[in-house]
Amino acid sequence: MQPADEDAAAQRRRRLAYYAHVAEAPGPRIVVIEDIDPQPGFGAFWARSTSNIHKGLGCLGVITNGSIRDLPVCAEGFQMLAGVVGPSHAYVHLEAIGGPVTVAGMPVKPGRPHSRRPARRGGHPARRRPPRFRRPRPASPGARR
Repeated sequence: MQPADEDAAAQRRRRLAYYAHVAEAPGPRIVVIEDIDPQPGFGAFWARSTSNIHKGLGCLGVITNGSIRDLPVCAEGFQMLAGVVGPSHAYVHLEAIGGPVTVAGMPVKPGRPHSRRPARRGGHPARRRPPRFRRPRPASPGARR
């Protein structure tokens, strides 16, 4: 847990490049961010400001192994799934944009939809035809019951 090696202007350019990256992605979007500190969640990247900015960029929510805070004042309807809920904010900075991450043991590659659920057979339940039932065959003479 140490400050970035970049000056403030370089960090600002990286943050603006990140916002542009998020805004250009096809929607609906869920941001996945990995906290790479030795102790993930020590300080929160996600709070009132970041949730409102990301909601304004068209994001539905965030998944992170890091920390979130200020939940009562975060953007209404913005969903957050995090490793830690805590009061602390810290010196948080972006290291890389658009690369693969691992959050809660799940590897995530940019631009790929993810699901832990197996694919359903037959499509959406409302579009499925009702199952067909077969009538039981009559028992053959000499069959045991």
